[in-house]
Amino acid sequence: MKVGIYSPYFGILGGGELYLGTIADILSKGHQVELISESEIPLDSYRKFFGLELTSVRTRKVDQIPFVESLVPFPTRLPKYKRSTNFTADYDLFIIMPRNFRIPFRSLARFNILHLQVPDHGSVSHRNFSEMRNQLVKRFWYPKRYRKFDAVLINSKFHLDVIRDRLQNARAIVLPPPVSPKSNPGWAEKKRLILSVGRFFRGLHNKRHDVLIEAMRKLHDTFSEWRLAIAGGCNRDSESYVEELRNAAKDLPVDFYVNAPLDQLNELYRDAAFYWHAAGFQAPANMPERMEHFGISTVEAMSAGCVPIVFRGGGQLEIVEEAANGFFWQSKEELISKTVDAIQRQHQLEPISNAAAERSKEFSRDRFGEKLLGVLASLRLGG
Repeated sequence: MKVGIYSPYFGILGGGELYLGTIADILSKGHQVELISESEIPLDSYRKFFGLELTSVRTRKVDQIPFVESLVPFPTRLPKYKRSTNFTADYDLFIIMPRNFRIPFRSLARFNILHLQVPDHGSVSHRNFSEMRNQLVKRFWYPKRYRKFDAVLINSKFHLDVIRDRLQNARAIVLPPPVSPKSNPGWAEKKRLILSVGRFFRGLHNKRHDVLIEAMRKLHDTFSEWRLAIAGGCNRDSESYVEELRNAAKDLPVDFYVNAPLDQLNELYRDAAFYWHAAGFQAPANMPERMEHFGISTVEAMSAGCVPIVFRGGGQLEIVEEAANGFFWQSKEELISKTVDAIQRQHQLEPISNAAAERSKEFSRDRFGEKLLGVLASLRLGG
């Protein structure tokens, strides 16, 4: 079977790329698999950063595909749109992750699977006519387009609830992202280190590193021996954002690990006692795309025995259970107070650390592979 996997974001090292890269890794064991994008795809970076093999996976660069929304005001673009998507006929199975908030393009493959990474709320309250028109077009076209796919893969129940009204009769399947377990040295070996992992970028579900730096400033007044490590992928467009964060933290015990290799990242997970996550903080209720859609790095940290102290919202609610395997916060003050309490009770938190590691096993790569192959089997495709 020939499998094509498309994403416009394959040049980025983020959660969606780990998701699709793992699918490619699994399916390449018995099938011919190609990763497809309009830009170059850095397979070596995926191997290094995500720990994927991708030994027999190939890449394919295609021409820019016009947005479906643009065909309404500019129908003359239709011939170009059709030509740019004809390549999909080369595949038996085609998996698409569309651009954020865009209608997925057509596929001519025999079987088609859509992966939705960001929960688009579909609001039409925009500042200009063009954006409002695009949202109205999407409201009409989303259900029709979704039904063209044999399955729609979604990261979390949170995401499913946001878009349920537009799925209608489409076959939606919640398939949480795969998480590779990290080395867990045991609670007694943990260091005075707080860790946060998340891609560096502005907009959308920004990880709110600024909030964590502010919290560390308050925490440092009482617990000066503790350090904060902030790690994540970064492309050129976000380098100025990282520089702003460095300046905000220049007088604090905050270390930045930008595009850190997997070995270094694993060491941080192993050493950290607590894990902070702030994505979704202060996000308006009508903008769920700013929430954490799932929380891959939270699960990775839990697998290493880190006790998570994360913002209460989005997909995190499907991972962490308050006081059983971690803690939630909803304000800066609560983030600080819960961290202070955890540090002061650190000698009592081994059961929570163990429970966090046990919970992480529910999201292993093996579980992900089993569910994925089950989806393919239901489509009468070989696994």
